[in-house]
Amino acid sequence: MRTLILAAAMVLCCASPGRAEENAPAASPLHGRRVAVLDLAPQGVPEGTAATLTGVFLSGLAEGGQIEFIGKSDLARILNLEEMQALLGCPPEDPRCMADHARALSGGVLVWGSVGRVGDRIVVSAAAVDVEKAAAIGRASHSASMEKGEEQIQAVLDVAAEIRAALGLSSRAAFSPIMAALVLAGVSASDYSEGAGDLESFNFMLQAELNVFLREWLLLFLQVGTRMGFNGRTGGSQTEPGKAFEAWFLPVTAGAKVRFVRPWLTPFLGLGVGVSLLKLHELAGAVNVNLIAGLELNPWQRFGFVVQGAMVFSQFFAAGSQNFLQLGGEVGLGVVYRF
Repeated sequence: MRTLILAAAMVLCCASPGRAEENAPAASPLHGRRVAVLDLAPQGVPEGTAATLTGVFLSGLAEGGQIEFIGKSDLARILNLEEMQALLGCPPEDPRCMADHARALSGGVLVWGSVGRVGDRIVVSAAAVDVEKAAAIGRASHSASMEKGEEQIQAVLDVAAEIRAALGLSSRAAFSPIMAALVLAGVSASDYSEGAGDLESFNFMLQAELNVFLREWLLLFLQVGTRMGFNGRTGGSQTEPGKAFEAWFLPVTAGAKVRFVRPWLTPFLGLGVGVSLLKLHELAGAVNVNLIAGLELNPWQRFGFVVQGAMVFSQFFAAGSQNFLQLGGEVGLGVVYRF
């Protein structure tokens, strides 16, 4: 019996450290080491194109911080010309070749890649290797149209994001928001369908909007807010007879937007349907259809700025026992936070 208890205790003692190691969070492969990045080698593309995309690749790797590069001057001092040429001749799928020719970078991480042409497309490939262990840390490859520079830039940024992820680093390019919150302030103006072409309504508006991402390029939105101003025919700075103050109480609009995602500037289009309550001389309401267009300026991964406009079709009801159609537009500036 004593022998059985002793054996069980030994098993528990041996198993516990293993479980602790298993549950411990994995550390970044960098471990504080510096990273040497070679220029993307041109393969069937102009050297100028490869040099430009190399700059984009470096920017993508640096985005989000947490990485220390070995500068080109330091790299040239550490490796001689023969070693550099040998490195550039190594295929991306052979990390041992890279490690053998980069022994002078002992303890470092080497990132290299190429830009090649396949038919009418450009293929961007990159890999990261642990020089000390002669083992690949991660690889990535994306393609883009030869005719579309924006696609090429995005492909390079996607490759950089995957290499950063392989190194255990966060990346804005790899960040996929689940939801976003917007606050917009602006103006709106409209005219009745049977009007004489002058503005019948001019309002200041404040809106809050919640977005739910179905895909990076597709989202659903719910918008609430208020608009206050004057209703009636405008005549310069003077209000004509019949003009009255109006306030829209919590106009609610729901719909969808399609985003044309770009690294810094993302245009979008959308469609929304909603209902509004209006205080004119009496309680009234309107059913609205909004055709939306706008731009997102994204200098940071979570925080950005928005310019958004819409063409609004409003069908009024119970307004002085008359039903009429109002056509208008609105434009607003605001901020967005993604999470």
